[in-house]
Parts: sequence; C-alpha cells; structure tokens
Amino acid sequence: MSGKFDKYYRKLAGLSYHVSQGNILNISGSASIGGGKYKEIHVSGAVNINGDVAAEIVEISGSAIVRGKVRAGTLNASGSIEIESVECDRVQIAGAVSIYGGSISVKSTLEIFGGLTVNGDIHSGGKVVIKGGFKISGSLKAKDVYIGLSGSKSTISDGIYSERVVVKREGAKTGHKIIDKLLHLFGGLGTGKLHTKEIRADYVDIEYTACNHVYGGVVKIGDGCRINGEVIYRDSIDISSDSFVNNYRKADIDE
Repeated sequence: MSGKFDKYYRKLAGLSYHVSQGNILNISGSASIGGGKYKEIHVSGAVNINGDVAAEIVEISGSAIVRGKVRAGTLNASGSIEIESVECDRVQIAGAVSIYGGSISVKSTLEIFGGLTVNGDIHSGGKVVIKGGFKISGSLKAKDVYIGLSGSKSTISDGIYSERVVVKREGAKTGHKIIDKLLHLFGGLGTGKLHTKEIRADYVDIEYTACNHVYGGVVKIGDGCRINGEVIYRDSIDISSDSFVNNYRKADIDE
C-alpha cells in the first residue's frame, strides 16, 4: 500500500525517477531527491539534489541544482547547472554553470563551454579548456590551459599557474552547433578580455589579457594586452606593438 501512495504522490508532484538494476539512477521530467551513491546517474529534464552524490558516470541534460558535492569518474552536463563543488576525473559542461560553494577539482580533462562562475579555485591534473565568459574567484592551476575569450570581461582573480597557457580571442567556436549557440548567447563571439592577477607558465601565449605580472620561459604577448607590472622570461619574448608592457627582462640564473 505504501508503494502505491508513494507512486501516487510522485505523480502529483510531477516526479519521474527510478533506480534500475545495477544501481543506475534515471530521472526524466522533474524530480527532487536526496544525495547518495550510485553506479550511474542520468538526468533528462530538471532535478534538485539535496546532498552529496557519487557515481562512476553523471550525465545531465536540462537543468540541475546540487546542494552538495558531485564526485564522479565522468561528469557530462548541458543546460543550466548549479553545483556546490565538483571532484571528478573528467568533466565536460556546456551552458550556464555555477559552482557556488567551492572549487572544481579534476584529475584529467576539464572542458567548459558557455557561462561559468566558480566561487573558488579550479585545479586540474591535465588540460583545462574554457570557452565563453567566466568569473573564477580563486586561481586556475592545471598542466595545460586553453582559454577562448568571448563576452565583454572574464576574470580569474588569483592568477593562472600551468606548464602551458594560451589565451585567444578566437570567437570560442567549437564546430558543434548547439555549443556554439550557447557561446554566442553568453556574451557574443570574439569580443572578450581576460583580467587576472598573474600568469606563471613555461610557455605563455596570450592576447587581450590584463594582469600585473607574467613569468615564463617562452613568452608571447599578443594584441590587446596590458601588463601593469613586469614580464620575466627565461628563453624568449615577443611583444605586440598593440600591447602595453610596463617592464620586461630576462630572468636571472637563480630565478
């Protein structure tokens, strides 16, 4: 009897979800559930999750609010996404993304297309690709960083630290029709500028970037940059005539 009432109230509330054999959670339509551990989570529609969730695979298409941490092997999401914090092996998200409570920690690859807000740091053991407009309140640390600027202004408050950093105003086109429409929606193509504290990397190739300091091996300062402090390079430097650099010098042996 209790199962019949549960099914009845779920139907009244517009909820449609079930856990299939193998501990796979499937949600279609609209649902509000608690956190938990699953093998896989698949969402098509709208979901509110109150608590931490863990799964090997998390796939979301639509909208999701997670009032907790998402731990997963792979997180793939498109649409409107709000998550307290993320700890995954691999992440790909397209749409409007808000990490409102903490940081993003990824073991390998992080790809975000659209509008991004992170109320903390981004750490990745591999490559980070961000295309669109974004606001990161902390730092960005990764092995390899590629930023495709779109929108009026993007910020990384506490700096970028990587082996390789490339920042381009390239229209943030991906070749994927749906993702490119989202990128156009979140600020327009090819009009962005990055503001950050500093950039430290072995290889630096930037344009339309404003920061205080740049430290690198090979350093390329492209069009539209403003470096208010100092650029220190070890191997080579190339500065566009369209950019302002307050001062630059070759690194000392012990630097």
